[in-house]
Amino acid sequence: MAESKRHIQLARDALLQRRMLGHGCFVSSADASALKEIGRSALPDIEYVILTDVLPNCPIDDQLLYQRYPGLLGLFVAFFQIAREHDPEAAVRLFQSLSGGARIAAILMLPIAWPNNLPTEIRNIIREIAEFGSGRLKEVAKWWEAKQPAGTRQQ
Repeated sequence: MAESKRHIQLARDALLQRRMLGHGCFVSSADASALKEIGRSALPDIEYVILTDVLPNCPIDDQLLYQRYPGLLGLFVAFFQIAREHDPEAAVRLFQSLSGGARIAAILMLPIAWPNNLPTEIRNIIREIAEFGSGRLKEVAKWWEAKQPAGTRQQ
C-alpha cells in the first residue's frame, strides 16, 4: 500500500514536472525516470493517475492539455517503455481507455517509447482513427501512419 502511494505521488509529480534533471541543454523529469527504474510494479499506479487525474479534466485540444499537464508526454513515455518490456497488455488496456487530447498525446509519443513491434491492437486503433476519425486526432493518426515502415502500412 505504501509502495503504491509512493508510485502514485511520483506519477503525479511527473505529470506536473515537479522535479527536473538537467543533462547539458536537455531536461527530463526525475520522477518519470524514477518510475522507469521501478518498472512493472509502477504500471498500475501510472495508469491510475492517467485515468483519474488526466482523463476527467482532459481537453480535446492537446496544446491545452500540455499546458495543464506539462509532464504528460514524459509520463506516457515512462508507462509505454515499462509496458513494452514487461506487460504489453497493460499498454493496450490503457490506450483503449484514452480519448481526445490524451489519445493524441499517446500517439505522438509512441515513436519514442515504442519505436517498433507495437501491439496489433494499438496499431489497428490508430489506423481506424486515420481512416474514420476527424480533426486533430485524425491528423495525428495519419502522421503516425506515415512514420511506419512501408511494409507495415495498411494498404
